[in-house]
Amino acid sequence: CCSSQCVFIRLMAGFFLGCRPREDFMIQKLSLFLATAILSIHASASLAQGYMGLQVGQADMNLDILSKLDTSTSVGVYGGYSINKYFAVELSYSDYGDEDVNYSGPGALGDPVAPRWTVSSDSLSVHGLIKAPFDDGLTLYAKAGWSMWDVELDVNDAPRDGYEDSSSNGTDFSYGLGVMFDASRHVSLRLDYTAVTTDKSSANISVGVQYNL
Repeated sequence: CCSSQCVFIRLMAGFFLGCRPREDFMIQKLSLFLATAILSIHASASLAQGYMGLQVGQADMNLDILSKLDTSTSVGVYGGYSINKYFAVELSYSDYGDEDVNYSGPGALGDPVAPRWTVSSDSLSVHGLIKAPFDDGLTLYAKAGWSMWDVELDVNDAPRDGYEDSSSNGTDFSYGLGVMFDASRHVSLRLDYTAVTTDKSSANISVGVQYNL
């Protein structure tokens, strides 16, 4: 099979069957990136059923490195394909920026003064959407799928040796809810909430502008 649909299915199969080690993580990201490009190209030729958008919001990325992180600003892009007015599949990438974290109590290794941490994180996700459209252009949706996340930890101003930079990544189930409003035939606005079910809670709430092909 040489169609774009078949190529997309093969790339997605590679994602779901991928392993967790670091060397496979970048391969999974590349597979999803290529799948996004193929999906967008195919959607452009499929009766204007594709869409793409930009979003900005706030994230609380409490993953596997630190027990508590403050909220940070997130930016992201997404693209999808509406099978019909009730179902869609969507791929998205979110960057949660660089976040400085300070603690007021003892350090992680028992030091009287804790070091400063700089945390960088991002995620790449695939979701299936179930939509409930209304006649006035308003649409409610729920989504579920998988997110590949990556967190980098840089230690700054350590009180002594023993603190090291670290990183963590994984693939976990994610879900979300949202509301979308069609401002015109080609432009939609949406409010989205997405959560990832890691060992520690993580969530992102964002507003987005979407172009409908």
